[in-house]
Amino acid sequence: MGNKHFLLYICILLCCVSCTKSNKKPIAKLDNETIRIVPFDEGMHNVLFSIRGKNLFSETFSGNRTYNVIKILNKYNSNYELAFMAMSNAKTGLPIDIKIDNASDTTIFFRFKPIQHKAHITTIKGLCAKLVSSSDDPQQKIDLKKWLFRRNAHIDNNKLNRMLDIINFLNSNGSTDYITNERIPVIKTFDGLSYKVTTDLKADYYILFATSSDAEVKNFVEEIISNNFALASRSVNNSLNCYRALDNNGIKCIVLIGINEDWSYHFIPLGLVAIDNLPLSTNGNKSNNVKDLKFADNQRVILPKSRPQTDGLAEVFVKSWDGNGVTCNVTFSIYFEGDVKSVTIHRNSKLCYPGEHKVENKTINLSGKRNPYVFNYDMHFVGGDNIIPITIEDYHGNSKQTSITVPAEFVRSNTPDIDIDNNINIW
Repeated sequence: MGNKHFLLYICILLCCVSCTKSNKKPIAKLDNETIRIVPFDEGMHNVLFSIRGKNLFSETFSGNRTYNVIKILNKYNSNYELAFMAMSNAKTGLPIDIKIDNASDTTIFFRFKPIQHKAHITTIKGLCAKLVSSSDDPQQKIDLKKWLFRRNAHIDNNKLNRMLDIINFLNSNGSTDYITNERIPVIKTFDGLSYKVTTDLKADYYILFATSSDAEVKNFVEEIISNNFALASRSVNNSLNCYRALDNNGIKCIVLIGINEDWSYHFIPLGLVAIDNLPLSTNGNKSNNVKDLKFADNQRVILPKSRPQTDGLAEVFVKSWDGNGVTCNVTFSIYFEGDVKSVTIHRNSKLCYPGEHKVENKTINLSGKRNPYVFNYDMHFVGGDNIIPITIEDYHGNSKQTSITVPAEFVRSNTPDIDIDNNINIW
């Protein structure tokens, strides 16, 4: 009887285990901008997302998984095409095919929500590249019309604007983007400059500030508030001065800050300037290529690809030299990048032999030159350290003075020849 009871217990246990194992196929559901996949087991599964036969994303997973629809759509690599399909399927939604384990197929239909445009209408007049919301960029509508014409697809203005909304939403991934179609001016200071602003932003105080980060704005507002709103204006009826942090160079965004008596504040990006009043670098640091400026409230300023360089790097050194002490043929090499305009070699009286050389400045204009640029120049060296003065200048009038130290040793023999030790220490 004991064995029978044991066998009965095993059968009941196996039956219970088989009951807990699910035979349900994985399912995919759409929840706002999220796709949820529930596999009903702990095994490994494969998922593939596609649109009209074009594969977008695939992976292997286990357990419940969630996917952001916008991130998946961004892998389509043509927001114009996606917007056109979404507009053409406005009633049902954009079809996204989901294949799980190469067997379970599901199609979800994603509808883009209407875009709620920012209510603030703000403009600026003055020396800057004016910013506009990307949704208001007239060039974008022109480019879209050209794309539609090439497809022989005429649509009415309402559908065109709807496509623009979808394109902007896909490009921004939910942020409010600002762009400029104007040339960014280069300035050294805001002294003598003022700006005229119109806005529907309501605040107790207004002030303009040139910045590249939220942290700078917060620190500036702290200073304004702690000094009883000094420098701020009660209205924008009169022209406003613009301020910036000290020694703050590069591409800056002019923002209008509205500050209230309760210390709350809000700011709006208005324009771009390039500030360049610092000398060039000679320490080997490369320039920083920033693509955008991100601010609070999901505000993003897209910097144009064509923009002025405000920093540069130049390294000048002597590769080699030879000569008899009276005249030495010196080989220079210049490595440069950014806004470096020229390098000047100063052949002063100490680097001239009477009757052989004259005091002069040899300026190398680097525009169009190969990098690094190599050239030869005659000089007079003496035994010991020979110091060659160098001036590096950028395209905005900033210059840096430096020098190269070239040690030399001349050993006279019983013959008319002179032995040369031309080991070089740079800098």
